[in-house]
Amino acid sequence: MNLRHNLASAPLGTLVWAIAGILFGGIFATASDTFTILLESRSLALPLACALAGMFTAACFGSLRSATLGIMTGVLSGLGYLAFADAATNPLPFLAGAALFAIFLANIMPQDVAITHPLGQSLSGAIAGIIGGMLMLILLGSQPTLSMTWQGAAAVALVGVLYVAISRLVLKLCTDRLSRISGPLISGLVAATTSAAIWLLIRTAPAIDGSVASPAYAGVFASVPESALGAMIGGAIGGALFSLLGIRAGDYTL
Repeated sequence: MNLRHNLASAPLGTLVWAIAGILFGGIFATASDTFTILLESRSLALPLACALAGMFTAACFGSLRSATLGIMTGVLSGLGYLAFADAATNPLPFLAGAALFAIFLANIMPQDVAITHPLGQSLSGAIAGIIGGMLMLILLGSQPTLSMTWQGAAAVALVGVLYVAISRLVLKLCTDRLSRISGPLISGLVAATTSAAIWLLIRTAPAIDGSVASPAYAGVFASVPESALGAMIGGAIGGALFSLLGIRAGDYTL
């Protein structure tokens, strides 16, 4: 009976983890290239990229309504940057404004917006991402020319397994008081991340004359399709295996 139930739940688990993999892979590729440019260090960029991707993905699946509010606010901030800013404008006020506005909206909305522990899940994703990123550095040390498809697949596999392993422990540490503020905080995090992604798109989009505002960032989105494809396949395989092994969504809340 358990085997039959596990087989029946495998398609849904595969689909959920495949979608999570696409989101994870896209953020991982973009953040990895961006942090490499900013920090000039691949060894620092990879764990940070895995942490950001794990945090954002867990936040979206931990509280979809909080994440949706953050995404909408981040899009509005990005559109504001596009309408009122120029190449010399510092984007930090727009990012901070998006985060604060999302937190404000989440606080004035009905309290059931934060019905779960999205902050605890995001922390689980961040911790799993940092550890997984360090393991990725060891993996890439032996395969420095590994394609972005394989990097995305390996990253989502490592971070996914670590997330499942540690999430329940982290969630047990989340108090009821923390859960009441976690929804607004996650909305702010998602808003800032979304606004930053739109800022990068604006800065890397070619102008009419073919030039770009920030040439150094021109290639940060080039590896997104490969990474997203690899992470989607890796996530789908992992989700199917979790379901077949009887590890259900309630055990790790993704």
